[in-house]
Amino acid sequence: MTDLPDFQLLFDALPAPCLALLPHNQTVVAVNAAAQALVGCSGPLLGRAAIELFGVEGGPLAWDAAVAAVQNTKQPSQLPVYLRLPAELGQVAPRVMHLTLTPVWAGSELGAPLRYLLCQLQEYQPTASVVAAARPMLEQEQFLFLADLIPQLVWIANAAGRYQYFSARWMAYTGQSLANADIPGLWRSMTHPDDQPRVRARWRHSLSTGEPYEMEHRFRAQDGSFRWFLSQALPQRDATGQIVRWFGTSTDIDDQKRTRQLLEEKDQQLQEILSQVPAYIATLIGPNHVYHYVNERAQQLFRGQARVGLPAAQAAPELVEQGFIDLIDEVYRTGEPIVLHEVPFQSPAPEAARQQWFFNGVFQPLLNEQNHTKGILVFGIDVTEQVQAKQQAAELLEEIRQQDQEFRQALEGLPTMAWVSRPDGGVTYYNQRWYDFTGGTFEELQEWGWEQFIHPHDLPNTLHRWQLALEQGTRFEAEHRWRDQHGQYRWFLARAEAIRRPDGRILRWLGTNTDVHEERELREQLQAQNAELLRSNQSLDNFVYTTSHDLRQPLNNMTGIFEELRHTTQFRDPQSAQLVGMFERTLQQLYATINGLSELVQVQKQREYVATELVALADLTAEVLLSIQEQLVASGATVTTDFEAAPVVLFVRPSLHSILYNLLSNALKYAAPNRPPRIRVSSALLAGNLVLTIQDNGLGIDLARFGTQLFQLFRRFHSHVEGSGMGLYIVNRIAQGHGGRVEVDSIVGEGSTFRVYLPEAAETVAG
Repeated sequence: MTDLPDFQLLFDALPAPCLALLPHNQTVVAVNAAAQALVGCSGPLLGRAAIELFGVEGGPLAWDAAVAAVQNTKQPSQLPVYLRLPAELGQVAPRVMHLTLTPVWAGSELGAPLRYLLCQLQEYQPTASVVAAARPMLEQEQFLFLADLIPQLVWIANAAGRYQYFSARWMAYTGQSLANADIPGLWRSMTHPDDQPRVRARWRHSLSTGEPYEMEHRFRAQDGSFRWFLSQALPQRDATGQIVRWFGTSTDIDDQKRTRQLLEEKDQQLQEILSQVPAYIATLIGPNHVYHYVNERAQQLFRGQARVGLPAAQAAPELVEQGFIDLIDEVYRTGEPIVLHEVPFQSPAPEAARQQWFFNGVFQPLLNEQNHTKGILVFGIDVTEQVQAKQQAAELLEEIRQQDQEFRQALEGLPTMAWVSRPDGGVTYYNQRWYDFTGGTFEELQEWGWEQFIHPHDLPNTLHRWQLALEQGTRFEAEHRWRDQHGQYRWFLARAEAIRRPDGRILRWLGTNTDVHEERELREQLQAQNAELLRSNQSLDNFVYTTSHDLRQPLNNMTGIFEELRHTTQFRDPQSAQLVGMFERTLQQLYATINGLSELVQVQKQREYVATELVALADLTAEVLLSIQEQLVASGATVTTDFEAAPVVLFVRPSLHSILYNLLSNALKYAAPNRPPRIRVSSALLAGNLVLTIQDNGLGIDLARFGTQLFQLFRRFHSHVEGSGMGLYIVNRIAQGHGGRVEVDSIVGEGSTFRVYLPEAAETVAG
């Protein structure tokens, strides 16, 4: 029940008999109690044609003329009528009434269609002519005429239900005649098979009880097609109350039925659509907000308690507790919608999967034909996940803000100048050290404003490197000069790293500028000194080369003269033989020194001019051993090799030959006198280096005494053996020239182990 006005109740309360007719066929669609009592028919009047109820002076033509006058003039029309259906068939004197037809329009605007014809009846004192005209109209001939005139199919059956009369329209529609009335099962054969059980049961019920008959069913036309009809019948009784016959009509409602079915199908489709819509939908009717429709999602939200016919406050008390009923009351009272935005709703069910909900939606008033609020449309969309996501985002943003604050505090504590930029390179933050150094403001330095503070000569290279880092996402690094607040420039090392999101996208750049002015000046000084050392070494090499070249010819001449003297001169002095031996040894030492100097020059030239090549260590070692074969045999030495870890290397072959020759010849030269030499040559890859190891069991070196002098030029540690003191110097210089080093382990009286580290050779082996 709703608090909307009960128009039927108001209509029934009117003292004047009133009926509402459809304008196109003048059938009764509403009747008040006074009219029902006046007509005196025990059956319903709804759906009957008015012409069946009233006799009109002048017949149907006068009635049609009155209706046309109302439609054309849009004004009420009056005419006298008498009742066609008296309460008792035996009543002879008709009741003459004064009937007023008043048009009822669908709206007040101009051109609104005619909605109803309102019939108002008043007692009327008829003239003798009217009474005289009424009586003939009640006769059989006039009844049959009217039965054929009305649009319904008219029929009469006796008390047992056997047909006694069919109107002309009935016979025209069915193709049957009155002669077929006695055919058994005629009516059943004319009824659709699916409707026959219902029709038969209802008709039998009316025959046995005397209750009015009414049934919707499909009736076959003479072409075999079926149309929907509303069949109605009322019993006629005699003075004793016994049924003597049934008067019936069948009204074609096929168009209305199909329209209603179509509307029902569309309504069903609409409900199915609404049930699939990802929204919570309900309609509330009346001031008590009674559920008229609730879709499936809303039912689930209210645990199936939001049943149609129940007030919302009763079905879901939480709506009252959480203030929703107050909002709905306001919409019903004002007729203005209320839009909901992220409104919270708390589910009272402890077992619910979710307790807290958030909705966007609207409380929309539903208006009747008078533009008054008759109900409320409730439409809501669940935005809980979005709200929670926003809450989480807000919490995350606050966390990020806090982290950013801590991050900036950390940057402020750095001893260097720090900055932060967007992914596109525009700088958004500088720590205080920038402003202290440059004297500039953030407005001057932000985005790309820093360009004006870099030395003009350094700016192009800086921009190139920064753009390249931005495009490729790689580390940025550049040295450039920055202008301080006094206009002076200092060197800085600028570096920046990209801070990335989990998906790899760059979030921002973090950079620092470190003052390297003093280091830069020191490096430039060292570079100048290194350049000077290189020039000095070059000069030394030239001097050594010139000296060794210039001394070789005089020494050759001296050797030749000495040999000539030995062959042509006789020395009678007993000590002459000793002097000759000393002179020969001196010549040999001079030759060794000159050869060493020449080799030293060649080592430098080999690094600069001789190309690297693949060198098999076993073959090269065999070649070196062959060159010192005489010493090997004389000393009884044993040499073993192991080049499995690195059998082939890419290196300057003469340089590698020189290393092996000097170390192997030293191992023989400084062998222990009391045991034959045992020499082992091997290769290995260790910590990014090719390590060439020569191990012997010779005299050994006192490293505690001579360790710092091992690789000095012309330095010797055993005087009993002749030598130039250049071998270890040459080995060390070759190793250092290729980025390596030489390490020595030695124990006096047990032997020495020389390890030559060559990183360049290791790279070629690894490759």
